[in-house]
Amino acid sequence: MIFLRLGFAVPAILAGAILTAGCMADDHQQGGEGFRPRPVPQCPVPSTDAEVATIDTNSTDTISSAPGEGIGVLVDYDAGGHWHVWTVCDTAISNSACAYDVTAQVLGGDVVTAVTGEDLESGESAGLACPDTAYLSSVTDLGTDGVRFTTTPGASVQIKGAVDRTLFPDIVFWAFQGAAQASTTNPVTLTPASP
Repeated sequence: MIFLRLGFAVPAILAGAILTAGCMADDHQQGGEGFRPRPVPQCPVPSTDAEVATIDTNSTDTISSAPGEGIGVLVDYDAGGHWHVWTVCDTAISNSACAYDVTAQVLGGDVVTAVTGEDLESGESAGLACPDTAYLSSVTDLGTDGVRFTTTPGASVQIKGAVDRTLFPDIVFWAFQGAAQASTTNPVTLTPASP
């Protein structure tokens, strides 16, 4: 298992990116009484400028981040078209929550099925933005929030993750050849190593 933790297994460039993306209490909608749910995102238009990368198949539990210690959108893929996208925040360090808006769009005309939210609280949601796109809208603090979905085995998925409504280029993480990878663009297109 590869752990993404500030100052530990994360390379210096990733740690800097995570610190740069820190959530501030005064510039986003926090959990609790200040949280106002955001509307379901509109169907995204695929980005032609997105980084294209490979994600390990059966990568579940390959990458991890201790809740409350780092900021990121983490992605796993299991054989058969099963995707898991979840969020973490640096709340234990910053004492602030992170408002996430994440979409996962299947490219090539395939559809998304079996969408389920994970560890969501009141006001947070996961579902379908349109037939080819799963979404997650949540405020993450000391836990994790996620969405699971299924699509055609081996299909490419474009992941877009905004934190406090800002697209940081290096906030999406996945595993390739057993090593943690960080995006250089946001969105990033991930293709499974095998279906």
